[in-house]
Amino acid sequence: MKFIYQLKYYSLIVIGVILSQNVNAQLKVGSNSTTLNSSAILEVEATNKGFLPPRVALTALTSASPLPSHVQGMVVYNTATTSELTPGIYVNDGTKWGRMKVNGDVGDNAGDFASKGAVIDASTPLTSVLNLGPVSLRFNTTTGAGNIELKHSLPNEQYYHSYRFWGLTTNSGTDYKTGSLLAGSWAPVVFFGVANTEGSTTQVILVDKTTADVRYYTINAHVVVQAQSGASPIYFMRVYKN
Repeated sequence: MKFIYQLKYYSLIVIGVILSQNVNAQLKVGSNSTTLNSSAILEVEATNKGFLPPRVALTALTSASPLPSHVQGMVVYNTATTSELTPGIYVNDGTKWGRMKVNGDVGDNAGDFASKGAVIDASTPLTSVLNLGPVSLRFNTTTGAGNIELKHSLPNEQYYHSYRFWGLTTNSGTDYKTGSLLAGSWAPVVFFGVANTEGSTTQVILVDKTTADVRYYTINAHVVVQAQSGASPIYFMRVYKN
């Protein structure tokens, strides 16, 4: 009997050691399971399959929904499209989501840019939204003249200042706009008109009123009027994040 009890006792010790080794072991999914990357706690390897993250419909960059809360390092694939969200992989920094960038994406990093072109039709209202990370720009017109407007999803109130150089075939000039901007509100940072803005360059500066972080944007806008193109006026905008 004593031998049996000793055997059970030592068996429990062996099982405990094995379980403790499994808890601390690295894990690999896929082929060639005998070769592990020493720096990885989890490694996935395949030659004809991919990694499929959870697919969710996010609602806003600053909202954790549909997750219950923000978690730093959380990764999801967003399926929703809004004024500030496009489908793609998003990473959470603990307070908000950020989209991982791929070649050709519009982002919030130095050198990122985008082009937006649209035909201006005075009889049809036209609104085009351009997303650059936490900042969105839209070309908004109803009569062939209007504003380039800016909106942000940053956590703090922003001070904005825009300075524009514009030129015509017979005239040129400068103008500027300043103001404060809360998240989710549109502000007109550039005025344009088909008849009086054939080309302009605008520098837009956003200053975070809490952290003093600064963001710089350059907007190149051009209008090809009907007298020049022989067709409906065309408006082009390109935005650079400096």
